[in-house]
Amino acid sequence: MAAVALQPVTVDSPAGAPTSGCPIFLTANSEVVASTPGLDWQPAPAGPGGAARVQLMTFQAIKAFLPRCKISRIPADLAAANAVNALTVRLTDACWSRILTELSSAQVFTRTANSIDELHDFLKEANIPTPANLDLVAGDWRNAEAFTLPGGAGAAAVATRQLLAPIRFLSLLAAPSVEEPAAPLPLGLLCAIVGALGPSLTQASRRVETSTVQLTASTLRIHLASTAPTDGLLAVKVAPFFKSKQLPFQLRGLGVTETELREELEDGIEYKRSDQGKLAVEEKRIHLLAAGCANPALPISWPPGLALPRNRTLCRAVAPLQCTKVPFPAPRGFWPMRNHAQKCRAQRRAAFGPCALIQRSIARLTPTQLGRVLRHA
Repeated sequence: MAAVALQPVTVDSPAGAPTSGCPIFLTANSEVVASTPGLDWQPAPAGPGGAARVQLMTFQAIKAFLPRCKISRIPADLAAANAVNALTVRLTDACWSRILTELSSAQVFTRTANSIDELHDFLKEANIPTPANLDLVAGDWRNAEAFTLPGGAGAAAVATRQLLAPIRFLSLLAAPSVEEPAAPLPLGLLCAIVGALGPSLTQASRRVETSTVQLTASTLRIHLASTAPTDGLLAVKVAPFFKSKQLPFQLRGLGVTETELREELEDGIEYKRSDQGKLAVEEKRIHLLAAGCANPALPISWPPGLALPRNRTLCRAVAPLQCTKVPFPAPRGFWPMRNHAQKCRAQRRAAFGPCALIQRSIARLTPTQLGRVLRHA
């Protein structure tokens, strides 16, 4: 679609020293906000003239809007990016404004994204009018508290080192090291990592034992320490590990809350571990869907212009039928059929039989996701 000239998207943030989350503010009536109801927008202090505003934490905004960006290859820009690690990714207000304005010009926000996955589909499909506006340059990075291990033999210093040492490897993960310049979403992997670390832009937030950054770092160490005995090797293995543990899109969370982003990694690890792990994750996420779906009633509204599936079992799932047997083979890659058709025990069939699972899954899919599933059917 042709680009449309738009007014710049205004982005503000609190002045002063960094906080753990470093929120960014947008006007409540912004097209960006209206088109992304699946994001965790929260009320923010009123803007100039009393204008209503909403906010996202930096880790949430990065996860949502930064994947299509790239790091400039100009030496000075690359050097500045190499000084930024997974614990200190933060952008200036002007940079956020430029990125969101460019995405608006590409009409990314003319459609409603009801989930983070659908928003990322829109980013992939967008025809960017001025690609250079999505390049991150030296002046785009903003200060976050540097990660440091305090010296000294005092009790306080020793205690602080004990808390921070387990996450030190994350400070060795430079932003350019996890960029995939040729991918449709070059910074998608960096955004996934930053999202899973939660609000961790200050030393105080990194020291909290129950914080998301500590829990995520512990998860990574548990699964990587046997093959990565040093922090340097551990840092090298983080990006491919994240990439290999991504959940199928049908199972991913809808939004960008701190819990959703952390548990997505944990569930991805469990899902890829074994068939039993797959079953446990699927059941957990189906229960979450059943509890949180606003309109679970079927039949669903089939997207206009999208042909009905040829697979007879999928057709049954589209209609409000409740069957407990699957006489036809499942389409390749469609998780409820593949994992539950042969494994559902009798006591679960009424509520979680294969067709019931497919119905709930289809009800959750956006039209873009549904089309992608059917192309593999």
